[in-house]
Amino acid sequence: GSNRVWVYLNPSFSGGSTYDADSSASMILTGTGHFGFAVSGGDFDNDGVDDLVVGAPSVDSPSPEVDWELLPGTAAGVAYVFRGPLAAGDQATASAMLSGSPGDLFGAVISAADKVTSDDFADVLIGAPNAGSGGEGTVYLYSWSPTN
Repeated sequence: GSNRVWVYLNPSFSGGSTYDADSSASMILTGTGHFGFAVSGGDFDNDGVDDLVVGAPSVDSPSPEVDWELLPGTAAGVAYVFRGPLAAGDQATASAMLSGSPGDLFGAVISAADKVTSDDFADVLIGAPNAGSGGEGTVYLYSWSPTN
């Protein structure tokens, strides 16, 4: 099966109302491996347009839709980068794919970080809770520029 991320561009929701996720979304991104387990947005390439990073921590697992905590040491995990602008109705394709090593669960946690490095660009932190020689976990810092 596939997992989904609903993207709402310039939403105008009013309090107390109920909305159907599928019909009110500007676009729906789909993937496997717990795609959408973690999501973060921000202008990571400093081009004035927000980007989106979506985690799929059980990608590369023998059974990606099974609870990955039950499959220790198997799922590498992936984080997909969707560079903006995203437009309503588009079938967005990831512009970059970052991946972990077997067992890492890379992409289980994703967070935008405002200029952690010394450049003027926003950064993103991606967690891999089982990475490291003893499975102690690792947080990776990614910093982009408009050219990479």
